[in-house]
Amino acid sequence: MLNRIYGLYLRYFYGTLRRWDRLTDIIYWPIIDLLLWGVTGAYIERTSGGEIRVLAPLIFAIILWYAVYRTQSDLTIGFLDELWNKYLINLYSSPITIFDQLAAAILFSLTKLIMVTTFAATLAFFCYGINFLSLGWSIAPFVALLRQGFGGRGPRMATRGTRGTGRGPS
Repeated sequence: MLNRIYGLYLRYFYGTLRRWDRLTDIIYWPIIDLLLWGVTGAYIERTSGGEIRVLAPLIFAIILWYAVYRTQSDLTIGFLDELWNKYLINLYSSPITIFDQLAAAILFSLTKLIMVTTFAATLAFFCYGINFLSLGWSIAPFVALLRQGFGGRGPRMATRGTRGTGRGPS
């Protein structure tokens, strides 16, 4: 079972290395977001005379947003990619189970989450002098709740409200 999960994990890994749009999710967008919102936060602090402290909370919020976004996006895009490329028939004609595929997708999502968070925290430290690790272990329950999807009621599919209209699954 672990060999199947590891094989699927490698499949996700090599598929990510092969596609530029997935690599930009790891490097490009965190750079853009941190630079854009970091400069905006620094401007607000500078024009308010130091009375409004928004830079550190804004940077922390961006990094924590990636904890939510990475998890949701990687799992969704991973399974949609299987459907779009018609790999599901090949996967399920092999001894791979749904549990194996889900476990590999979750492990790969966690790997990308750690990579993006580490990269964004390092960039925030070097650009703005903000240490993400200063939050300490108090951030662990918050990230766990964010990854849980707010009590299991995570984002709904885009087909919501199309029941009976012939425009989506019923």
